[in-house]
Amino acid sequence: MFPSKRRPSAALSALGLTVSAFALPAGLAAGLSLCSPTSALARPVTAPPQTPPSVLPFLENDYPTARARAARSGKLLFVDAWAMWCHTCLSMRNFVFTDPQLQPLADRMVYLALDTEEPSSAAFVQRFPISSWPTFLVMNAEEKVVARWTGAMSAAELSSRLKTVLSMQAQQQPRLSLADAEAAAGHPLEAARLYEDAMSEPGSRPQALLGLLQALRELGHHERCVEVYEQSFREVGKSALATDFAAYTGSCLDKLSDVDRRQKLRRRLRSDLEYLLGDAAAELSVDDRSDAYGTMIELSDALGEPAEGDRLAKARLTLLEKAAAAAPSPTVAATFDAHRFDSYRRLKRWQPAESMLLSSAKALPTDYNPPARLARLYYETGRIEEAQRHVDVALSRCQGPRRVSMYELRASIANSQGHTRSAIESLNSAISIYQASQSAATRGTETPRLRALRQQVAALEAKLREQPEPPEPADPPTAPPPAKSSGAKKKAPAKPAKEPPPRYEPGSPVASLGATPAPTQPSKKRDRRVAHRDSTIK
Repeated sequence: MFPSKRRPSAALSALGLTVSAFALPAGLAAGLSLCSPTSALARPVTAPPQTPPSVLPFLENDYPTARARAARSGKLLFVDAWAMWCHTCLSMRNFVFTDPQLQPLADRMVYLALDTEEPSSAAFVQRFPISSWPTFLVMNAEEKVVARWTGAMSAAELSSRLKTVLSMQAQQQPRLSLADAEAAAGHPLEAARLYEDAMSEPGSRPQALLGLLQALRELGHHERCVEVYEQSFREVGKSALATDFAAYTGSCLDKLSDVDRRQKLRRRLRSDLEYLLGDAAAELSVDDRSDAYGTMIELSDALGEPAEGDRLAKARLTLLEKAAAAAPSPTVAATFDAHRFDSYRRLKRWQPAESMLLSSAKALPTDYNPPARLARLYYETGRIEEAQRHVDVALSRCQGPRRVSMYELRASIANSQGHTRSAIESLNSAISIYQASQSAATRGTETPRLRALRQQVAALEAKLREQPEPPEPADPPTAPPPAKSSGAKKKAPAKPAKEPPPRYEPGSPVASLGATPAPTQPSKKRDRRVAHRDSTIK
């Protein structure tokens, strides 16, 4: 189980690709990226059509220019590290940064929106590793991080935090500021120690608790992570911080060795979230509430109660469909696509899922998310030709780590057609991209995500040894030209009828979103064990 707002890069599977990826859970590939609406630098963010404009004057994807502007003006720099696949990032852009109550802060800082999948962002991401999306950093002229926040906030909460940083109050929280700086630099051990100390600072405790939980999870200190939850959940308040706190707790619970304790605490955490959602006055956006539902669904499944998970999925879907219907445009409505698609898939409501995604594809013609999700839908329902076509479209629009899941799904599609070699090629492409995207701290290590990809390759290679795939037929030798004296034209030999691809039967496990394999001849038998779930391509 991974937190739904933040996608650890190593979790791009659970396939959970992380992609919950999942991804529940970043050196990026070089070259022009098509993952974001625009790739222009040093200009105000251009909102997609029919999207409310941000009241904060963001520059886009140009850290050097933003840093120089902040230095010249003597202002702090606010960085929004986001990604196109991140539903909470979209919620912040469409519903929070557009809120008029932030207007008084528009000229108090320099604002930068940094798509972490853009190649131009690679140097920044290497220096400040991003493991949760969105991550917000406030930096001074010396490039020191003075504040770090992850996940969602309401406009009022963001306004309050920015005002705190801008005022003398920030000087009263030096340990929280130091902890944030260590977390932003990718030093979880130092961050955990400082967050422990910062909990005693006035006003720091809720943010310090969340930061501590994140650091403990990253360190693999799952017992201590759960202890923090048991002692402190009611202290983090009733905002998005609480739903984030619960999601990280759920991830740590999965690692407990004591089964009875694990199940008992899962029930307690689900009850805490039910209590939180039952408060209509809680400062939670639709996306925040949907996140809480997602964690509760995962807890129910882990408890062996799928019927309860289905009930919660229906309640979640009702919430999201109402929000999408009230959105001012299809572009804004697409904010909720990830979780709506999650719910439709669970409930096997394929027709409304397809209609939703086709509408988003029309409204967002450069976004890779709708075709990626359509590819998964078509794969899971046995419409293999359409799945292959839509994965190809998604891949043509995206660069960066997100391609890992796309290549993995592409491998599943190829394997379902009997194209084992092509499936292997796609998985090897996924491995190469994943390795290039690893942070300095994890580069060269065998992460669970990398191990899962390699295991899939090994299984397919073993299959290929047992059932060799016939090679492409060689071109026949060129026949000599007919003699000029020949009268009647000779008839060309009839081409053998093309063998139809094997019938695909839906219902097998699913891989992540993958890449176009080279055409090969289908083998007599098929094996779909390559398939793996990817929850970040939602």
